[in-house]
Amino acid sequence: MRPLTVIGAGAGIATLALVGKALASRSAAAPPPPQRPNPSHPPSQKPREFYDGLYMPDAGAPFGPHHGARRPPGLPGVVVVAAGNAGVLRIDGMFSAPTVLTANRVYRERHGIAPTDVAAVRVREASARGAALPVVRRIAAEQQLGDAFVQTMVNLAQYEGEGGTFGVPARTFNVPCRTRDLDRLRRCTTVDAPRSGTLITAWGVFQWNRDAGRDLHTLDDLGLRAPEIPAEWMPWDWTARQEVALPIGYYAQLWALVKKRPGRTDRDAARGVRLWHTGPTRFRRYITDGADPSAWAKVDRVVATRIDRHLARAGVA
Repeated sequence: MRPLTVIGAGAGIATLALVGKALASRSAAAPPPPQRPNPSHPPSQKPREFYDGLYMPDAGAPFGPHHGARRPPGLPGVVVVAAGNAGVLRIDGMFSAPTVLTANRVYRERHGIAPTDVAAVRVREASARGAALPVVRRIAAEQQLGDAFVQTMVNLAQYEGEGGTFGVPARTFNVPCRTRDLDRLRRCTTVDAPRSGTLITAWGVFQWNRDAGRDLHTLDDLGLRAPEIPAEWMPWDWTARQEVALPIGYYAQLWALVKKRPGRTDRDAARGVRLWHTGPTRFRRYITDGADPSAWAKVDRVVATRIDRHLARAGVA
C-alpha cells in the first residue's frame, strides 16, 4: 500500500468522489508492493485552514460554542478513502491512525485483498459563533424570495447552528452504536469512538444529518429538485459554501412551492420550511392539506407552537 495521502479539510462531496475515483484508477493501473501505512497526526495537530475563503476555525472552540475544545464522541476528524482493484471504501474516524488501520482491515475482509492506496480528508472544524450569518444572509437574498425568506433563514441558522456557526456538531447524540461487527460501520459515525452510548449525526449551520440528505428525494413528486447526495454522504462532506448554499437552495424550493398557491403568505411559507425541518412527512401533509391556516391547525400543537415562536422572533408574522 502506498503511504497515506492527507487532503485539507472541507474538500467537499466532489473532492471525496474524485479521491475515490483517482485512487481506484491509479491502483488499477499500477498496483504497488504492500507497505506499512504511514498515518498522519491527529487532525487537531494540523495547521488551521481558511475554508472556502469564508472562515477559519475557532482555535479556542474548534467544536462549536457548546462543546468548545472537547471533541464530542462520534464526531470524526478524518474521512479515509481506501481503494484498490476491488473498489473503493470510505470510513470515518476520530483520528487518522486507527481509521487507516480499520480501513485496511475492512477492505481485506470485504474483498479478500489489501487496498493499494489510502487517502485521508480532514473534517472541517467549527467557526466562531455568528461567522456563518453574513453568508446565510447573502445566499438567502440571492434566492430573490423577499426579506421574510432571508429572516427565516437567518433565524433558522441562529437556532440550529448555535448562533450561526459553521461546522458545528450537534449538542446531543442520537444514534445508538453498540455493535462490534461490520454493521457498526454502517450504523455509526466513526470507527474509533466508544463502543457504547450514542454518536453525533447532525452537523453544520443548519444541523442536517445523514437521514436528511438521504430522504431529500422523497418529495420529488411535488416537483422539488434535490441536490445529488451520494449514498454514503455525511454532512461534514460539504465545503463551507455547500453547508450554507445547498440547504438554502432546497428551503427556497419549499418556500416557493407554498407561495405559488393563491393567497398563501410569507408566514405560510415560513411555517412550511420550518415544518420540513422536523421531517418531510409533516411537510407533505401540510402542503397536501393546503398549506394555509386550516392546514396549520392540524399540525401537532407542540411543534406548531415552537415554530410560531421562532417565526415571531424572526419578524415573520
